[in-house]
Amino acid sequence: KPRTLNPEPQGDFAKVVESNREKVVKYLEDKGIDLMEVPKAILIYEVTSAAFMFGVWGLCFAVQPMRRGIGITKLRKGATQTFETALSKGEKVVKTPKEKAMRLVTAYAEGAVLRTALKPIFIPAKLFVTWKCQQAVNLWTSTFNKDSAKAK
Repeated sequence: KPRTLNPEPQGDFAKVVESNREKVVKYLEDKGIDLMEVPKAILIYEVTSAAFMFGVWGLCFAVQPMRRGIGITKLRKGATQTFETALSKGEKVVKTPKEKAMRLVTAYAEGAVLRTALKPIFIPAKLFVTWKCQQAVNLWTSTFNKDSAKAK
């Protein structure tokens, strides 16, 4: 008998979802995290990730590691595949004069390899920056709220 997808949830699906939601809320409350802070933290993390990506891309564009002796032949097999994949994706996206386009694409590919190699450092760094930015935003908003309350 062929299996078909049932659009209606079966059994106690709603109860399971609610139970899991309650567990997550309790866990966050035990850690002192307000549920309303989570979307803000996700947004800050994504902005931080984009900043890291563009920063590494810009650094590779300026420094040009491939021209400075870090040749592709010295890269490991996985890094070479990452580089070539990023290079082919970049060629499809960039539509500028050929020489500048190749430099942008090469910088993107170099950055992709560098970000992949530095993931064990970048991920904790991004989490730390997110945490500090979250604290700064909370401090700023609480100060702003106090000042606006005094003005009333």
